[in-house]
Amino acid sequence: MNRRAPLEDSVEELALRFRERFGSGANAILRIVLDGLSLEQKEVQAFVAFDDAHTGAPEDLNNPGGYYRSLVMKFQLAQKNRRELQRLDKQRELERQLSAPAQPTPPCPLSRCNGMGEVYDTSGRVVTVCECDAGSRLSPQVIQMIDQLKRGAA
Repeated sequence: MNRRAPLEDSVEELALRFRERFGSGANAILRIVLDGLSLEQKEVQAFVAFDDAHTGAPEDLNNPGGYYRSLVMKFQLAQKNRRELQRLDKQRELERQLSAPAQPTPPCPLSRCNGMGEVYDTSGRVVTVCECDAGSRLSPQVIQMIDQLKRGAA
């Protein structure tokens, strides 16, 4: 049997499929399916793919209305489970990121600062900007603040 190309509009695709499969009863079956779905294009598209995967011989169905009522419920359950798995995956990823140890800053090659570019005195106050790479990467605002602290402490 020659397969036709699927239509762009998923609702029209379902309507045409049901007309091809069930003839005069197609509108009632389409209504059953659309009543069970939100009419978002993505969801109807996903249902079309779900129908392809789960309906092997639609012409052999004795009760297509009941079958499609059941299929819509299975589809909704599968969608709910998929969303829950995605949520859990995101949650696990966030937990993994939060529990990962912080990357240690490389030590100062001049052995003057803590690797952040700021030199502290014994009381824990910032004294000056280190001459290492980290000190050269400090923003002008931070350098200005260190200078102000130096002048205030003097």
